[in-house]
Amino acid sequence: MIAARDTRAAQKYKLLQLRALMPDTAIFVIEGDDDKIVYGNWCKKIDPSFEFEPFPCKGKRSVLRLRDAVLADKHNLSRMVFFFIDNDFDGWGDHGPHESTFKLAAHSVENYLVSHGVLRSILTNCFHCEGHPAVRESIVVRFRECFRKFLDASRPINQALFFAAKLRIEIIIKPSSIDKFVGVTLENVVLKFDDVNEVVSLAREPTAEELAQLSVEFDGLDPEFAYRGKYAWEFFRRWIFLLGKEYGSRTNGWFEDLEVGRKLREHEISLGSAAIGSDLPIGLKEFVLAAAAPITPSTPAPHPAQNTSAPHPPLRV
Repeated sequence: MIAARDTRAAQKYKLLQLRALMPDTAIFVIEGDDDKIVYGNWCKKIDPSFEFEPFPCKGKRSVLRLRDAVLADKHNLSRMVFFFIDNDFDGWGDHGPHESTFKLAAHSVENYLVSHGVLRSILTNCFHCEGHPAVRESIVVRFRECFRKFLDASRPINQALFFAAKLRIEIIIKPSSIDKFVGVTLENVVLKFDDVNEVVSLAREPTAEELAQLSVEFDGLDPEFAYRGKYAWEFFRRWIFLLGKEYGSRTNGWFEDLEVGRKLREHEISLGSAAIGSDLPIGLKEFVLAAAAPITPSTPAPHPAQNTSAPHPPLRV
């Protein structure tokens, strides 16, 4: 509690310093550096003329604790300050919704980047599949099948993390990488564990009653949308890397109709480029446009309409 209080105070002081430097610029408080890249590109899609200053924190709890401090400030520090958080598995956690805060409906920003539309864009621009729609669609179908295998394989991991979040059980160990629990090829995913307890360790096991209560809720989640986005993005990047190997070798005929000798543009594949090609989270456009509304120094910033993060999945092209 003392550490959390000290961190909140330090973040508030840092925010005060930023506000002094930029008194009339919207400040977007986000969870981390990856979010800075993704939200930056999403906001450019919404309004290219809108400029804001990102303020990365170290995770969702830090964002919400800072929000508490900002809202309690007696000197209008909340003016033109907006907060952005992932849904994760715990939603708002111990905090409630607020008009200054946008919460993703998906687990995290990465869930929006792993999509058929983004893959089609990568195939066109980086794998030189322009003019070959049949090649693109064949690869999209193969990706869809392999991604489904990955989601099925990662289900026990996500379920354990979901139970921990909902029951507020401390996580002792969780996989830092998908390499800890699966092996990936272009057409298959192989489990590396027999028991989920080998890769996820909790401070205590959920009781039978808790499992029965939460299993129904977990079973109702959309895996593409609600499972841990960082694992999905890592799988996507790994699969694209393997696809690049196939592009170079032409071993299995996936690119047999394409011109040989054109260099793969793998350096173009990034969080930023994926964000440009992805669908926007539901409600983000309205939130950002409200934040971007003209503001004078003497007029408090209008807060966007409250974001309730209705559980709708990102659009799949």
